[in-house]
Amino acid sequence: MQVSGSSNATTTKLQAELEIWDTPGQDDWNQSWPQAFRNAHCVVICFSVGWEVSLECVEEKLIGRVLIIHTCHSQWIGTINHFGLTDIPILLVGCQRDLRSNQNEREAMKNSGERFVRPEQATGVAQRINAMSYLECSAKTWEGVREVLDEIALTVWVGASREKARAAKEEDRDGVVRSRVRRWSEGAKKLFKG
Repeated sequence: MQVSGSSNATTTKLQAELEIWDTPGQDDWNQSWPQAFRNAHCVVICFSVGWEVSLECVEEKLIGRVLIIHTCHSQWIGTINHFGLTDIPILLVGCQRDLRSNQNEREAMKNSGERFVRPEQATGVAQRINAMSYLECSAKTWEGVREVLDEIALTVWVGASREKARAAKEEDRDGVVRSRVRRWSEGAKKLFKG
């Protein structure tokens, strides 16, 4: 099953229309990942901050299946390289942020011996899976949702700028391209952060 939809992320100076596909993370869907990612400009990987196992699954699946391509020990390597998936930026998003402030949820977690995912835990996973950033949000309270959409739009915009830089690289091989990418990235942050 996959759900698709669109959203608009508007900042003070730039508006972006995002097409978002919500795909399942179950093992039986893993063979379809490359097809879903074929035209992606950004991959947003979500987990619940109220369920540590969901964060562990993120790291296990990505390091075990996707990031292993860098060491050439996976059957995914042909598919991923064929579709050029190694360059897709990843964002890690902790969902259900509102659970941490819910007294009933805190009591239930305490009684069950489970813990909420701490932001520093998720940041560590984000670093290990080479995610561009880690964010948290709550669909229930809408806390952080705007920031997630803005970060997606920023990541896609910077990626488009990097594509321009790659095209310019054919003309300019003396190191100037890196500074152009840096300037475009800084410009994008100014657009999105106001």
